[in-house]
Amino acid sequence: MEKLFYVAGAIVGSVAIIGTANAATLTFEGAEYVNNKNVNEITDSTTNTTWTLGSTNGVIGSSLRTFASTAHPASGDTHVRFADANTSHNMYASLALPSPGSAPFNINFDLATSGFVGGGDAGKVIFGTSSTTAVVNSWFAFSPDTYAAGPTFAFLYKSTSASSNPNSTFKPRNANGTSMILTAGEYVNLNFQIDPANFQYTSLTVNGVEQIGNAVTTAYAPTTATPGSVFRLVGGSSTQLTYDLDNISVAAVPEPSALVIGLLAATGLTLRRRRN
Repeated sequence: MEKLFYVAGAIVGSVAIIGTANAATLTFEGAEYVNNKNVNEITDSTTNTTWTLGSTNGVIGSSLRTFASTAHPASGDTHVRFADANTSHNMYASLALPSPGSAPFNINFDLATSGFVGGGDAGKVIFGTSSTTAVVNSWFAFSPDTYAAGPTFAFLYKSTSASSNPNSTFKPRNANGTSMILTAGEYVNLNFQIDPANFQYTSLTVNGVEQIGNAVTTAYAPTTATPGSVFRLVGGSSTQLTYDLDNISVAAVPEPSALVIGLLAATGLTLRRRRN
């Protein structure tokens, strides 16, 4: 079963923040991630925050679960699985990550989706403001659906009401310009560099392929509200689906001056070793 991934105006990736206090890399390999353990019983050892798990119109149970799993990791032994097997209920799972702040940052993650049944209100994977609903101010939102266009990505998704739409939509493309087709259950890597001051993507790659200038000509969306830093998995009220999530990272993008200083320091160290 193949799924076509199509993109809309917000941001996505694996989440790791590097080089500052506002940094985190989550591989879900810590001792707290015991196979088959519900995430709302887990405090992540990297972020020191606890997962929140709930449902907007149903009871969390056998058909609505988010838990640590060893069934389908992108790497290592463990990942997080979001399993919404009920087309009349919807579930959400949230984990607060370090705030990116005002400096440019990179967000990256691996995600596999499968088991789509139903239509209409699809689920979402969102990085932004904390909420029990799907539509809020977000740096990115990924929305699977069962329409002919297939699942969608939303980048720089800035919404203040449920009626708001992403700023633009586009279908991810391969390097040769053809539409990117992914098999259900296959991991996709999302990696984006974001300039929060201008609400702009400076890079947007899907499976390593740059989309700016390829699938989309602009990645800019002005807004009056800065999104938060909560990573959320949200189910649809009329859809059942499974998300497999792994390797989230958020990291500050090094400034050019810092890169130059680092290069000079490395060069000096090399020369010193040669002299010695």
